[in-house]
Amino acid sequence: MKEPGSAKIRVLIADDHPHSREGLCRLIDGEEVAVVATAQSGIEAIELATQLRPNVALMDVAMPGLCGIEAARQMKQACPETAIIMFSAYDYEAYVSASLQAGASGYLLKDADIDKVISAIKIVHQGGSVFDRRITQNIVRSLCTEPKGMRQSTPKLNSRQIEVLRLAAKGKNNREIGEELYISHRTVQTHLMHIFRNLDVASRTEAVVQAFKQGYLFTDDIT
Repeated sequence: MKEPGSAKIRVLIADDHPHSREGLCRLIDGEEVAVVATAQSGIEAIELATQLRPNVALMDVAMPGLCGIEAARQMKQACPETAIIMFSAYDYEAYVSASLQAGASGYLLKDADIDKVISAIKIVHQGGSVFDRRITQNIVRSLCTEPKGMRQSTPKLNSRQIEVLRLAAKGKNNREIGEELYISHRTVQTHLMHIFRNLDVASRTEAVVQAFKQGYLFTDDIT
């Protein structure tokens, strides 16, 4: 435990959205936490962490170029003493799993109360782990569910549907997926409808989780 009057916890924030980055910096910088730097990309986050050796890094998952998960992996190799919390808008089980494999000590969703964020920073700084309650519930629910692959007839996804899912797993919306695959957003919607039916799911999140479980996607697909 940190004693009263001890040094502030030094934090690095990495997020490609200026408003999110600046807002988070303003909210957490205070009596117990000092934001020592902000980064707008994974590469910049690694460079700053190597120079400044922060106690904790708050990392967005979806950033251009080097994504937050791969940046966390490289940061942990360069700065093993820095505790990393992934801070994301996405609760995909695959993201959480890949983040743990990369060495992250926590995973919070971006709508978390600021008090919870500050508490998480303190916990990981002391060697603990923190995960959003909703993520924990999703993992437990997943573990308690019979794997779809155990069914006698396993639905198949075609190559285009897998491409759509791979981009969805990276957090891209229908318009962005369409632009990358040179198809209309309505065609993307049609592919997603077929994917939901084939995987027996009702949402993009469930589809991505099942795609990882059934071997259609791998952690390399989101890094």
